[in-house]
Amino acid sequence: MSSLNIIMKITLLTIVSFAFVSVSCNKSDDHPQQITGDVEFYLLHDFTTVENSCEIDESTIVLNDTALLHYSDIITYNDESFEFEINDESMERIQNIEHWSFGVAFAVMANNSLVYTGYFIPMTSSMGCPWTVINLPILPGESKFQVKIGYPGPPSGIYIPDRRNDPILLEILKNDGKLI
Repeated sequence: MSSLNIIMKITLLTIVSFAFVSVSCNKSDDHPQQITGDVEFYLLHDFTTVENSCEIDESTIVLNDTALLHYSDIITYNDESFEFEINDESMERIQNIEHWSFGVAFAVMANNSLVYTGYFIPMTSSMGCPWTVINLPILPGESKFQVKIGYPGPPSGIYIPDRRNDPILLEILKNDGKLI
């Protein structure tokens, strides 16, 4: 065999190999990774607030050992009304939280990463709270609760980060058919 034939065969083999590899590889843009995981609510064991406000310093939070609401407890989430629908057992756990007039702090986690913090606040509280809140008690027989910005309503002149529709949270819920 001549050296020219060998070079041509090696060149042809190299071109065919590159073509095969480029056709068989998936581009991440063509097939993005699906985000999977859990969304859970935890009560906070410990935390500090920023400058005597309701704002939770998220670098200081310590979660309780077990989740208050597990992913399996969540039936649906409405990203327009910010309402979670949960099963009866988990609603009972929420209703049985010993709450104080200034609220009980919680964290929402997605894939074990913090999404946002807030407070379970009694509807009878006379104290305002410019942070993410869920009002308690929820009426008996009710299976939904709404996550709100501020109590009794959104405060004027105070910035509260609204992460209720965090993209990772929504993607996890969407992938499992829980996003409505």
